Amino acid sequence: MFSKLTVSLAACSMLVSASVAATNVIKIGVQAPITGQYANEGQSIDNGVKLIVDQYNAKGGVLGKKIEVVTCDDQGTAQQAAICAKKLVNEGVKAVIGSYTSGATEAAQTTYNRAGGTSNQRWHK
Repeated sequence: MFSKLTVSLAACSMLVSASVAATNVIKIGVQAPITGQYANEGQSIDNGVKLIVDQYNAKGGVLGKKIEVVTCDDQGTAQQAAICAKKLVNEGVKAVIGSYTSGATEAAQTTYNRAGGTSNQRWHK
């Protein structure tokens, strides 16, 4: 799982490079079930992303900018996932890692698409 998170974060960092020129921080979202039935898995995702971000930031970040993780607990449910997607887009994240469940991922997808991105792509605010 650690290697998948590393690859995901590396891909996110490459995708956001063009959209962060005016800021000193790159915000990466984590949408995962931090509580609820899949809390163990969601907390592992969140902790893994934060560990990798700490490693990137210790090396100077991405393009000389620090990475900030914004986590939203979707509880593994479609309803909460839709709320998380809106929250993360409104907070200006440039990429999202998550979610753990397919129902949560599907529920959030429309919001991310409307924000200008598709799966594995960046969006601009």
